[in-house]
Amino acid sequence: SVVPPTGRRFRLSVGTLAALHPYSVGVSNPVRSLMEEPRPSSPPVRVWRDWVLLAVVMISGLLEGALRNDLPLRGLSVVLTVGLAPLLLWRRAHPLAVVATAFGVTAVVDIVLIASDAPALDMFTMVYLLVLPYSLFRWGSGREAVAGLAIILVPATLSLIVSWTGLADAIG
Repeated sequence: SVVPPTGRRFRLSVGTLAALHPYSVGVSNPVRSLMEEPRPSSPPVRVWRDWVLLAVVMISGLLEGALRNDLPLRGLSVVLTVGLAPLLLWRRAHPLAVVATAFGVTAVVDIVLIASDAPALDMFTMVYLLVLPYSLFRWGSGREAVAGLAIILVPATLSLIVSWTGLADAIG
């Protein structure tokens, strides 16, 4: 209890949850605090901006596939880019499933490229995948964020292996 200048007492935390998990436990154990973080109560519904984003990504992917002369494995690159784009519509409602699907597919493709000694896919439009980790950390629970981060690290590591050009490019 804290006694303010008015003389009345009040508690800083109340209820059974505070009794089970005092503030000091969350501060002293950040991993536990992260793992117990709940999902936000209600993610926004799909709006017109989501459809515009999807259209921009799909049109950009198709145009890049048609106009870039130096694109290795053109067909696979375009199919992968355009095929994964609709996942953007479910990024708020099911962030872990979307991250697992998108980055899982890219990991499998990278493994096949490594095994067949094929060149790396190099679509600039695939930058839209960066929206998915944001959505995972924004709309997922703490456990989902940790699991999703582990999923994301696999294709990130594989892409370094597939397109290795040196330490300078790998760092930044």
